[in-house]
Amino acid sequence: MNKAVIWKLKKYLFYISILFGILTLSHLIYVYLYSDYKEVPIKWGTISEWIIWEMPHFNPLVPSSNHNRYISYLLYRSLLRYDPKKWKIVSDLASCNTDNLLYIECYIEDNIKWSDWESITIDDIASTLNLLKESDINPLMKSLLKNVTIEKKEWAIAFTNTKKDINFLNVFFQPIMPDRVINSLSQEELAWKMPYNEGIYSWRYKLSSVSQDASLWITKIVFDKNKYYVDDEEIYIDQIILKLFTDKLHFLKNKTSVNIFNDKSNIIWESIPRLEPINYTLSQFVWLFINKDKISDEKFRSIILDSIDRKKVIEDLWEENVKEIKNPFLTDIELPFKKDKDTNLEELLAKQGYFSKQYLMNKVVAIEERDEKLISKEANPEEKTKLIQKDSKVIVSPEWTKKYNFVSEDDIKLQWQIEDKTIEAIYVNDYKLQQFKKWDSYFFYRLSTDPTYNSMKEWENIYKIYSEKAWEKTLLEEVIFYYYKDKTKLEEIKKNLSEWEEEAKEEDIWNLTAFEGLEKQKIEALDDRFYYNKDLNAFMYKISYIDSDENVEKAAQSVKAMLENNRIRVMLEPVSTADLTESMIKWTSNYDMLIVWIHLGYFDFNLFPYFHSSQVWKWLNFSNLKKLSLDIMLEELKWNKHTNEEISELEGDILETIWEEKVLKTLYTPKLKILIDKNIKNFNINETVPENIYRYDSIISSYLIKKKIIDFNDKWVSDFVRFIFSTLF
Repeated sequence: MNKAVIWKLKKYLFYISILFGILTLSHLIYVYLYSDYKEVPIKWGTISEWIIWEMPHFNPLVPSSNHNRYISYLLYRSLLRYDPKKWKIVSDLASCNTDNLLYIECYIEDNIKWSDWESITIDDIASTLNLLKESDINPLMKSLLKNVTIEKKEWAIAFTNTKKDINFLNVFFQPIMPDRVINSLSQEELAWKMPYNEGIYSWRYKLSSVSQDASLWITKIVFDKNKYYVDDEEIYIDQIILKLFTDKLHFLKNKTSVNIFNDKSNIIWESIPRLEPINYTLSQFVWLFINKDKISDEKFRSIILDSIDRKKVIEDLWEENVKEIKNPFLTDIELPFKKDKDTNLEELLAKQGYFSKQYLMNKVVAIEERDEKLISKEANPEEKTKLIQKDSKVIVSPEWTKKYNFVSEDDIKLQWQIEDKTIEAIYVNDYKLQQFKKWDSYFFYRLSTDPTYNSMKEWENIYKIYSEKAWEKTLLEEVIFYYYKDKTKLEEIKKNLSEWEEEAKEEDIWNLTAFEGLEKQKIEALDDRFYYNKDLNAFMYKISYIDSDENVEKAAQSVKAMLENNRIRVMLEPVSTADLTESMIKWTSNYDMLIVWIHLGYFDFNLFPYFHSSQVWKWLNFSNLKKLSLDIMLEELKWNKHTNEEISELEGDILETIWEEKVLKTLYTPKLKILIDKNIKNFNINETVPENIYRYDSIISSYLIKKKIIDFNDKWVSDFVRFIFSTLF
């Protein structure tokens, strides 16, 4: 290799070294400059939420639910609001001292504006609430304001109430409208749909436009940031667009471009990888009420509640869809009711004239045997009923009579033939026969005076023989053995009992009369699990359930299966909320049990109407529970303000009282799912929120892009050198 080539190679290596040094230095400078940078969201962008729904009414005054309430929350402020970040009620338009429920004074906040730059005034608050008080626009608000005096002051508004009722605080969450808008609208507009053009709003966003998208056949509602809304919080999203689809099928055809979707019914589940699912729950739950008017016997209610396994219901609905709820206050307290150990379904139903299939079959057989004996007696009029004396070592069924047996042997084996080979166990009184196994064709029981067995004594010995299948015991027979070693005494007893046996026969004939006409074939066709009356009608409970949600129906099916596994037949009846309301108003609640969805909202005292005696004929006390001690505690919770410790103690006492009545089983609350585009950052929602509207708070705290901020004030050459040495060494 000549010198010219070597010189060129050295020159190229020198240039490469210089380039590498420049790149290295540039990288070190970049790392140094951005070593302590901050990322800051940029106030920019549009977020689109999709909804399957009809056109909203845009009226914050009328009672609203679902998306109507959501839209009102986007646009209007109220005296107080719930802060989902702080988990408490805070000031909104005014600061209110609610310690004294008889007199509440609210001072309006400074620098609060409508979207047209006009100040929000005491007149706006007073006009809105007086309108609701004096009209029928909102029946709930009218009832809460009925006996309330509203007084305007210079910078405050005062409410004087005639009674302590913490329920009155719901008034402070009512959206407030401008006085001038209220005065400009007709009664028809105030009572239902309001015009959405040129509206005046107070919250973080204002309604800008409502339009139809002909290409997608949807309604677009555009909300722009309200530039006159003043608060300490940062709002990064400039615009929110609600896209309204008229039906689910149309929505699914366009789902690939969805941005945000509150997928509470799992319509699209996780079928779009771009969307991240976030679960949350509301202050609501599904529970089962037992109607005390229909199931008055507490023992029956005990059996029902003991048969229902909440965890099995949740398993049937999938744990990822629902969350277990242990009590109506949504806490971790669970006070299991005390089950009566002596409660026996078979005995309870027998008192009401319902019997097992096997019992009815035994009665038919007994009637046949009785008729055969009567025929035999007519053919042989001289023959009398015999009381058979047992003196052998082994007595095989059916040698013994059904009433009286007489033995003088002190050690006898009792043998019973088994026709039903699926019987799993045999009991004589409370003793389980250890040698008997399923599929055996007979069993033995030893009658002995030996203390080792202690199964027979002098005079009367009563033996109740039970079979067991699927943990359910059925009485097969009751037999009586009279034992005396002295046969003379035994004969004397036999003579004295002869007349009793004749009376017993007459009694047996009388008892069998009620079962005359039963046919074996019809009995054989019956389901073994249930109980039937003499007309072969099954004992049955009716469970009504609200048909507004698929999971409620599944829960009802799960409860039905558990009760029927415990030999209680169930008929399910779906009902609408309107039908249920009408039946309660007419006092015709003809359900035995009711599975219904309850929403408690902001306050625990909202439990009041579901258990207070005054509500039995006002539709919400579904169990028809009337108990004075419970009423007093519910009124105490509802009418007075307490410390957290006092509230917890009071709620514990309320729960214990409800549990003692055996009328309630809380089941679950749905896990709602909101699907969020992964490009949307910082979308956070609490695990539990009082209402669905608070997903909006998560939207306004979100952002789409962010930038890096460098503080150059502390960036010097000397600091760079120290950074290099600290990094390298």
